[in-house]
Amino acid sequence: MWQRISEWMQPLFSPFLTPLVSQWLALAPRERRMISLMGAVMAVALVYFLVWLPLEQARAQAQDQKQWAQQQHQWLNTQLRQLPAASQQPTEMLDAWRTQAGLLGWLQQQVRQAQLHPQLQNLTPLGATRGNGATPPGVRLSFEGVEANALYQMLARIEQQGLSPKRLEMVATELSGRVDARLAYQVTTP
Repeated sequence: MWQRISEWMQPLFSPFLTPLVSQWLALAPRERRMISLMGAVMAVALVYFLVWLPLEQARAQAQDQKQWAQQQHQWLNTQLRQLPAASQQPTEMLDAWRTQAGLLGWLQQQVRQAQLHPQLQNLTPLGATRGNGATPPGVRLSFEGVEANALYQMLARIEQQGLSPKRLEMVATELSGRVDARLAYQVTTP
């Protein structure tokens, strides 16, 4: 079988190999050793750059991803420990959310605590009415050029207290790390 393969391949490679072999044999032994040494160095360099280095970079990247995942896991665990405390809302907060003015004042206080009031462009009550004519408390907030991380922290703090936005739109601005945001909060009363 191997003989057939070599017979079949000999006409293909013979025109290329014959001149190379004759040139190799024409070289002095010292030149052949130098070329062999250079070939070995090139082979080691190719193995290093094409095999070992990409594998090492992939290992380092996997290690970084593992550390990031572990940090996220620890952060989530701390958030889970805080969750039961957040779900037991004080009745004063729920009472404040029952009225439009109470919800408006409470959200203003949250914006001030987060020090986002300079970027707050609009804070207006929502005017939607239900079928029975009662208006559930609701507020619309608009921010321009607000620092995204500070906004996320404020939203997380509000959500931990049991109030989630009914609507949230964010658009990145030209400044790095800043967004324009529009939020709508509406309390659904049972």
